Amino acid sequence: MAGGHVRPWLRRWSAAVGAVVVAAALALSGAGPAAAAVSAVPVGGGGGGDGGGDGGGSNPCADVSGSFTAPPPSTMFLDVPYQVSWTADRPTGCSTNISTMLIGPGSPGTLHVASGGGTETVMLPATTQGPATYRIAAFYPGGSVTVASVTVALAQGPLTTIKDPLTGNCLTMENNTTVVFTPPFLHPCDGSTSQEFRFWPLHDTSNQYLIATYNGLCLAANPEAGNLIQQIPCTNTYSFALWAPFKWTDSSPVDQLSNGNLPSWCMSANYDTSPGYTYLQECNPLNLRDDWDFVYRT
Repeated sequence: MAGGHVRPWLRRWSAAVGAVVVAAALALSGAGPAAAAVSAVPVGGGGGGDGGGDGGGSNPCADVSGSFTAPPPSTMFLDVPYQVSWTADRPTGCSTNISTMLIGPGSPGTLHVASGGGTETVMLPATTQGPATYRIAAFYPGGSVTVASVTVALAQGPLTTIKDPLTGNCLTMENNTTVVFTPPFLHPCDGSTSQEFRFWPLHDTSNQYLIATYNGLCLAANPEAGNLIQQIPCTNTYSFALWAPFKWTDSSPVDQLSNGNLPSWCMSANYDTSPGYTYLQECNPLNLRDDWDFVYRT
């Protein structure tokens, strides 16, 4: 295409201890505070931490330490599974075993009982908003503590409103629907979450997902419905769900969206019915219905 492509822009517990472990795990399951830069921070015990502990070092098990042996990468992609490993060391004077859990987006939340560490495969949920924090929670009789944490960047574009410059309408998932195969429609822009999307670049390819941020579903062309654009679960094995934003010329104020399966075909607006909708048709630099304005939200 003329002008090239310019793309815009993760030992067995006793019955008496089990309830404590579950309660502490639930307390730790919330997302940690977001950080702007990648960091890996081992966190000391001292009887406090995220789970409360016994305080003041009265329980020697509260001084458990740990670290990532294979942390998440500094930048995580949505379409890549990552193996994360860690260790936890029982402190001197602690006569019981320590269990651990990896907590963060896409972690299965498995309790590794009396293991001294563990390994989990992490796949980012499509609803994840970066950056992402992962931490290792260690559980002992009477409390729990975070022994290591890391914050990583996500390979995702900014929150984006996709605007039809010809009419001023915006791509909208009506009523924040989560129903698969529902098409987006073109409605007046209102700044709602139903008009929030993100581009997620894929690993080792120039294609990207286009995701409705509130439900994590991808926009894709459906050749069995006249190439109508609909929302479906994201999968990089379905090329109709892949997109490549580009401009016909570097100086163009608008963008086009070509499809990963049919690179010479673009997302186009259609107002034959009301409200308008989108479908896939052959890219045409003279067709203003192929033009889109990506409005990035701060």
